[in-house]
Amino acid sequence: MIVATVSYEDLFTKEEGRYFGSTSDNHITTYSNIDAEECARRCLQDILAPKDCTDVFALGIQYSHVYTIGYPQPFQAYCDMVTDGGGWTVIQRRQDGSVPFDKTWTEYEQGFGNPTVEYWLGLKNVHSLTTQKQNELYVYLEDWETNSRFARYSTFSVGNTSSKYTATISGYSGTATDSLDSSTDDGRHSINNRQFSTTDQDNDGISTDCAGQYGQGGWWYTPSCGYAMLNGQYLTGCSVPSASCSSADGIVWYTWRRYQYSLKKTIMMIRPDNFSASSFRPCQNGGTLKSGPVESGLYICTCAHGWYGAFCDQESPKDVTMNVITVNSTALHVTWTVGVSGNLTIIDSQVRYKQSDTEDWGVWASTGASIGSGDVYIYNLRPGAMYDVQVRLPVFPAIWQPYQPHTTLSA
Repeated sequence: MIVATVSYEDLFTKEEGRYFGSTSDNHITTYSNIDAEECARRCLQDILAPKDCTDVFALGIQYSHVYTIGYPQPFQAYCDMVTDGGGWTVIQRRQDGSVPFDKTWTEYEQGFGNPTVEYWLGLKNVHSLTTQKQNELYVYLEDWETNSRFARYSTFSVGNTSSKYTATISGYSGTATDSLDSSTDDGRHSINNRQFSTTDQDNDGISTDCAGQYGQGGWWYTPSCGYAMLNGQYLTGCSVPSASCSSADGIVWYTWRRYQYSLKKTIMMIRPDNFSASSFRPCQNGGTLKSGPVESGLYICTCAHGWYGAFCDQESPKDVTMNVITVNSTALHVTWTVGVSGNLTIIDSQVRYKQSDTEDWGVWASTGASIGSGDVYIYNLRPGAMYDVQVRLPVFPAIWQPYQPHTTLSA
């Protein structure tokens, strides 16, 4: 059984974008009966509070999955760690019609659906994400013939509740042709500076109730109702012109497929505009990445000698000492004292031993003496055996660190 016990206060300091500090109750997390890598994945999830998916990426968790993000109010979101280097927080996904998008104002504020399939992240959450950092927007579009396009906007943000979640958007590039910030007709199709509307709260500023008349979904409707309506009805039979497919009822991207074509799949995702995947090298000071199981998405750092910590960014303590006393030829009375430099606290200490290089290490564990020292009797260990001292520090994961070169017992 592997048990991991972690204290926020002891483990981490607060850094920009990654909150490692203590909670109000100095929360302790313990997991039992799980393997070490799964333990590491869960503990990272509990301890670290990433603001967005780039923070998750920076922690070395680089597998597309649902993660808990957001500060100070956490929420679950799907993180795309593949597209253009990863680090994207998905704010909307349509792919199979399993989640209706004809929701109320309150539901669009709070979010709805299943992050692993179809969902809307929630206007409050999107506002929080786009207020903390300047974000870009990436829109993926797919039709029923497996053709795909994308639209990218270098600037995207959503205002607060009092602004009715007004959208700010600019800087189009991509292959879909611009339907969100089109300058056609003096910008009357652009969602820039437009308020959000739903069927129960019409903020489009025109006599036409765009949400009620077109698709029933919440959106940033424009004076023309718009070129794009990605929260409309999910219509499976509107991939060709048909009398049964009313104009703009479905999932619409006008500048690619016009109004009567309802798309099969859409994904909207955001990330800070200064993100660079190559800048994230979590293992420092000569540490190397050891990839965890694919399903965990965790990358574990193997630290070089003299360094420890989740990112190998903390120098190991110095001045570790140990004293071994031979009692007689058949029994050894072993005592040791461990001392470290700096401000770290030792959780425990132990001594490893083996009779030869071909054997596995055995362990002398402390018998309850004060932390950092031990006193134990070990039988049947002959002169010539090798030993070293290890200490366990309050780091994540709380692994044993050897601090004395192997020494051979004298007769």
